[in-house]
This record gives sequence, C-alpha cells and structure tokens, in this order.
Amino acid sequence: MLDAEEIAEFIAEIEGTVSAKEAQELVNAPRVHWGILVDRGYLAPHVGAGAKHGLQFRFRREDVSVFLNRLLANTKQLTDQESELCSIPQAVRRANCKTVEILDLLLAGKLERAFRDPSRHGYMAVLIDPTELREKTMLEDHGGLSLREVERQLRATTNVVKALIEHGHLSARTAVNPINRCPQTVVMPDDLARFQQAYVSLMNLAKERGEHFRKVKNDLNSRGVEPAFVADLIGARFYPRAELQ
Repeated sequence: MLDAEEIAEFIAEIEGTVSAKEAQELVNAPRVHWGILVDRGYLAPHVGAGAKHGLQFRFRREDVSVFLNRLLANTKQLTDQESELCSIPQAVRRANCKTVEILDLLLAGKLERAFRDPSRHGYMAVLIDPTELREKTMLEDHGGLSLREVERQLRATTNVVKALIEHGHLSARTAVNPINRCPQTVVMPDDLARFQQAYVSLMNLAKERGEHFRKVKNDLNSRGVEPAFVADLIGARFYPRAELQ
C-alpha cells in the first residue's frame, strides 16, 4: 500500500514516458547510434523520472516524436530507387565521417540529397547520398604532397623516396588525409622544390643532358664528382647541383 497523495506526483511525472529500450525501438536506431543520440543530447531522457526516483532513465513520448519530426523534416519522400543512397550507419563508413557530422548537417537542412524511405520508419528511414556527404565533411587539405606524388615528380621509386626521408635528406611530416582521415606522410611543395634545386638523380641528370646514364656516370667519376648521399643507403645516386655547374 502506498500513500495516494505521495504517489500521485510520481504517477503524473512518469505518465507518458517510456523506457530507454522502448524509446530506442520508437526511434529505430541501432544500439551504437542510439548511444550517440542520447550521449550527445540529440534526444534527452526525462531526468526527473530517472535519477529522482532511482529508476533507469525514461523518455517522454512527446520528446521522441519531436526528435523524429526534426530528423525527417529536411528529407524528401523517396519515389525512385537510387543505388547511391544509403542509411546513416552506412554513410558513416562510405563517407569516412562521424555520425554527429551527418546529424548536424541533416538537422540544419544542409543536405540536398536527403530522403526518407516510406517502407521504413524513424532513424533507419533516412537515406543520404554518400558522395554529397563526403564533399561536405571533407577536412581542410593539408597542402602536402603524397609520397606517390613525390615519386612521380622525382621520377624515383617508393624505396628511394622513403630512404631520402628516413635519412633526413628530404623533409616530411605526418598529416591527416582530408578524405579518409587517416594519418599519412606528406612532403610540402616548398621542401620538395628546395630538394630538387639542390640535388638531381643520375637518371634525371642523364635525361636533362640527353645522354645515357652510364656515360654521365663515367663522366662524373672522371671529374671526381661524388654522390651527395651514400648510394647504397638511398638506392639511387643523387648529385649536388652546385658541383655540376
């Protein structure tokens, strides 16, 4: 038996709320995404009905409805099947971005190709174009050159470029790839330009002279011009341009 007056306040407060599990089912979000929605405050639990009464958090049905309306407000009804579109969980992987970035863009109405699938409901009904999303969540370009681009400009192999960097002859740094957001080693254009002004490989020098590389090598040896770096460590011969004048 409970005191009617004391329990009336609790009943009034908890009426119209649902458990976290029920709220998740109403929103129709996968477990990980449901955690993000709650932890980041997109959908807040009814604190009074939780902590105050020693219960697990509960959610107002009204709050759940308001959130779903906001979530779908900036989507268009899907009429044709479009292979490029995907759900929010799939878009996170395809666009290499974070869930909160998608939600913020969607709720702010900044996604032009956001649709809702009439055959599904709630969170999983939202369909997004990963290509558009990738463009709008891409990080600022670091301005560096990838090692593959350095190889192309130096006309050198992967091992040679890595050796130049490892032995401190070519400056490099670690930067975040703006597309896949993974750390990568890059060479800044100015650093590469300085290196090319100071040094030239035997192969590139032969090409500049229009001669076979063996003839150029023998000519340099006869003149006593030594490679700038230990060729066995680098895997190629580089000469100081200053000594070639």
